Amino acid sequence: MKIELHGLAFETPKLNVVLHSPWRCVELEHRMFMAVKEAIGAEPEDMGGEVRLSISDPKQWRSAQQALLRVLKGWQEDCVPGTERRHWAWLVEGDVNASGYDHTGQPASLWFIVRTLVERGGPHDGEKPEELDLEGFGIQVEGSKS
Repeated sequence: MKIELHGLAFETPKLNVVLHSPWRCVELEHRMFMAVKEAIGAEPEDMGGEVRLSISDPKQWRSAQQALLRVLKGWQEDCVPGTERRHWAWLVEGDVNASGYDHTGQPASLWFIVRTLVERGGPHDGEKPEELDLEGFGIQVEGSKS
C-alpha cells in the first residue's frame, strides 16, 4: 500500500494506529484515536497495555488523515484568543540497529507522532512556550518483511 503524509510517500504493508498506555494519555490523544476509529469504521484490538487499529487500505488512510486534521485544527482553534496560541507538527521518527530491528526487538518501522506547542502571553512576556510530544498516540509505518 502506498501512503502519503504532506508530500512524503511511503510503501508499507499496513499502518498501525496505536494508543499506548491509554490510562496515561492526554485527552487530545484519545480524541485523535477515536476520530481515526470512527473514520475507518474498525474496532480496536486490545493488546494489553495498548489499543491498536490496523489500516491496510489507502482510502482508509486518507479518511483517517482527514479526521486527524480536523481534531488537530479544532484543538488549535480552541485556545483563549489574544492570550494563547497553539501549533502542532508531525514528527517522523524511527530507530534501528545494524540487524534491522528496533530497541524492542521488532522489525524496523517509522512512527508518525504529533508535537504540540502552546504559547501564552504577549511577545514581550519572555515565557518559554510549552512543547509536548504526544507519544501516547502514534502511527506505525511497518517495514516490509522481505
